[in-house]
Amino acid sequence: MSKFRLMLAIVLSLFLSSASFAEVGIENSFGTGYGNSYGGLGFVYEFRTPSIIAFNVGAGYFPAAAMTGEDWVEDEILAETGLRIYFTNFRGVFRPYGGVQYGMLGIIAEQVFAYEYNYYGSYYYYEEKQEVVHGPSMLVGSKFVFNYRSPVKFFLEVAGGLSYAVNYPDWAPEEEALFLALDLGLGIAF
Repeated sequence: MSKFRLMLAIVLSLFLSSASFAEVGIENSFGTGYGNSYGGLGFVYEFRTPSIIAFNVGAGYFPAAAMTGEDWVEDEILAETGLRIYFTNFRGVFRPYGGVQYGMLGIIAEQVFAYEYNYYGSYYYYEEKQEVVHGPSMLVGSKFVFNYRSPVKFFLEVAGGLSYAVNYPDWAPEEEALFLALDLGLGIAF
């Protein structure tokens, strides 16, 4: 039990020593990366209030053709907006948060086999369908700030969670409308 207490004391002291209590003002940050918050491969802007609340908006390029390997699938521009609640108001190295956001989650594409009968015979064809799905996401993550005492800070952002597509098409393959959500990016804050 004493080893557990010692480890807990070390972790808490490292966490608290990385906090800068003087920096509790407004913070703007811009990041580039891949994930839900970035609209695929794109950018995100975050406005953090003096409290633990932050608002974010992102947009990016979703390379659907490259991801699916199908030449008929079209790439899309995706966007999102959301709210983040930081678990602490400390502005140190480790800045954990939980967030909810709403936006475009990705693309569902399928070639649907169709068979048609008429007076002159019958024939079959493939109908190509594609739809951008959107819905809410919940993510938990953190920013790891490299130079937290500087007026201009650089950070690594990592987050994961779940997304739910509210407009999952009925023609889509038998899959769930629940997706894994991931954010990975680099940015600058000031």
